[in-house]
Amino acid sequence: MLRSATRTRWVRGVAWMAAVLLGAAGLTGYSAAATTASTAVSVNATGGLGQIPSNAIGLNTAVYDGHMNDPAIPGLVKAAGITALRYPGGSYADIYNWQTNVAQGGYDAPNTSFADFMKTAQATGANPIITVNYGTGTEDLAQAWVRNADVTNNYGITYWEVGNEIYGNGTYGANWEADSHCTDASGKPVTVGSAPSQTYNCGPATYAANVLKYITAMKAASPNIHVCAVLTTPGYWPDGVTNPTTSPQPWNQTVLSTLGAKTDCVIVHYYPGGSTAAAMLSTPDGIAGITSTLRSQISRYAGVDPAGVKIVVTETNSTIDLDTQPAALFGADMYMTWLEHGVTNVDWWNEHNGVGTPSMVNGAQDYGDQGIFSNGTNGSGVTEPR
Repeated sequence: MLRSATRTRWVRGVAWMAAVLLGAAGLTGYSAAATTASTAVSVNATGGLGQIPSNAIGLNTAVYDGHMNDPAIPGLVKAAGITALRYPGGSYADIYNWQTNVAQGGYDAPNTSFADFMKTAQATGANPIITVNYGTGTEDLAQAWVRNADVTNNYGITYWEVGNEIYGNGTYGANWEADSHCTDASGKPVTVGSAPSQTYNCGPATYAANVLKYITAMKAASPNIHVCAVLTTPGYWPDGVTNPTTSPQPWNQTVLSTLGAKTDCVIVHYYPGGSTAAAMLSTPDGIAGITSTLRSQISRYAGVDPAGVKIVVTETNSTIDLDTQPAALFGADMYMTWLEHGVTNVDWWNEHNGVGTPSMVNGAQDYGDQGIFSNGTNGSGVTEPR
């Protein structure tokens, strides 16, 4: 998503999450009532139920973030247990030209080029996840990026996604995502920043047909990469929505049916909401259903074994109490639940974001900042610590 850091205030990796869970188990203060029966419990502490992927704990970066590659960032990222970095940043990906380091109609901060990003990624040891420009780019531009990264520079970048939230291009009446494939009702091309609420000729069928071109071009440059297609998140808008003009069948059905056997990686985003902390903390319970539905759709519409298709969650965050304990607890539970159900990577939004709407949460200052690091900005009279 398009959202506009150096104190850590987030989930510090898998070890931190495990510590929270173990601590919770040991802090109950529970005293069992007397009972006449006894039960023996045997625990194999050396056994594991699954393996956490090497790029599981991810974080978004953005080319409009002037602090993206500050000298302190590699140490902070490593200390937080982050093992993947997504670039170039939400909706900016669909207006960004990696060769010129220019975002059409947007702002590129100094020292945020792909080369600058890769210096930070390599310093942290994190795996890059790259979103190529679908909205205003071409498959040739994407192919050149893959060749530069994985052939010329031998970066070994495995995960590449085709566009950001393309379903936000006006197909369903919301138009935050740039998409030069769209026209208005008269057939005139829609220019960046002038999209009407309803666009034409750029629904899921158009996206899927172009993704096939991107897959062919990008894998011609580096055959072992995963080229990931954007899907809607089951249970969240616009999942299941249709439009008689541009989307007679739901987005996921259309995209997966078109990709078929070439489906090897899919992308979803996860902003579950919740009007209260309690409601937010209960939302990870729905992740099992989301992943089950995705695999069912992959099997049914693409006709491939879903066990061989990577599921990647390239954006997520809480939506309330952003910088306080409830969001930290949500983050720990949410990450581990996604991983428990077999996703490859989950990327928090965002590295730096800035003050949003400050508030007090049970006596704690919430800055309304979706970033995990502070950029020291001020909003509504409240200044973040540096």
